[in-house]
Amino acid sequence: MRMKKNSGGLSGGSPAAREPNEGHAPRKSGGGVAEPAQGVPRRKHDPKLWAVALLLTAAIVVVVAVKSIGVGVAGPVYVNTGKVRVMDMRSEVSGTGLIEGAAVSAVPQPSHEISEILAAEGENVEEGQILATLKVDDLEEKYVKAQAALDTSKFRYEAAKVLFEEGAISKRELKEAEAAYNSDLASVESNDFREAALIRSPLTGTVVQINGGGEIHDGADGKTAPLFLIEDLSQLKMTAKFSEFDVGKIRVGQEAAISSPMLGELTATGVVSGVAPVGERKSAGSDEIVIPVHIDITDGNGVIAGVSAKASILTSLAENVLAVPNESIFKDASSGEPSCFKLERDGVIRQARLKVGIQGPLYTEVLLPGELREGDRIVLSPPPGLSDGMSVYSAPE
Repeated sequence: MRMKKNSGGLSGGSPAAREPNEGHAPRKSGGGVAEPAQGVPRRKHDPKLWAVALLLTAAIVVVVAVKSIGVGVAGPVYVNTGKVRVMDMRSEVSGTGLIEGAAVSAVPQPSHEISEILAAEGENVEEGQILATLKVDDLEEKYVKAQAALDTSKFRYEAAKVLFEEGAISKRELKEAEAAYNSDLASVESNDFREAALIRSPLTGTVVQINGGGEIHDGADGKTAPLFLIEDLSQLKMTAKFSEFDVGKIRVGQEAAISSPMLGELTATGVVSGVAPVGERKSAGSDEIVIPVHIDITDGNGVIAGVSAKASILTSLAENVLAVPNESIFKDASSGEPSCFKLERDGVIRQARLKVGIQGPLYTEVLLPGELREGDRIVLSPPPGLSDGMSVYSAPE
């Protein structure tokens, strides 16, 4: 069959027939909205562009969020608190030393061999009591010679006095005879083997140490130890050494509480009887200076001489005073004055400047309490950055 030609192109309504505006600008619908051209492919989106867009969006969200909560605002500050209390405040200073007898005497080692020791450690002896005897055979011979010389010089001195009265000799000759007599008398006394053979107690007390029995002992310092050490234990004392920074608070007559390992929980009591006029080094090679303080023990409570002890001296006492925990006190940055932070009921802290008095191991007396009252809550160990008027959080009471 032959097809008919058409002036517009192929006839018969073939799908291949071209629309007049195919491949050209989109047509407008009756509403005036452009419709996409038929047969034109859609554009594909670039993944990199999508990633950049997402990042920018996230950044904007973060900035908005930060501005909404405020940039630089710190989190809540948590603090620990203590309380203002009313109490008795005590101030003490302490030093250490040894308990001793009120009087101590050391009998030196003799130059002669010991014959017999007549006293025992722990024995109470009287002044002048014989403690030991010595072998002094050599002194007996010297004594006999010295006695003979004394007899001769005594006769000459007596004769010289008579001759001087008669004018037969000069005054100078009389003085020479007198000097010879006195010299021989001293020689006899020093060589009196009867007394030289005896060692007597120099005081009434207790024999606390004996270093004899045929041997000569060295003491802890390397020096020869005494033959006898005697102490008057009827009155004990203590020489305690205090820091140079504390001794200015000590006065004669102040009471001292004395503790010692041998006493356990018990304490002895004493009274300050004197303060040394000069200080000394605490130990060899140390730069720390201490001052000896003498204490008479009034109630030993069983303490004995020779033991180590600690003396605590009460230097001041204040009763029923306001006090704050030591941990709460800090120095104001501008004035340098002691201060603390008081925690109000609404959680706001207020700085309170303090005038302090007695400082104890845990609390310090407040002399001018100002706004502080018993029971007020005080910030302990204030962390850096706290300031007046800040709001804080604390554990409930």
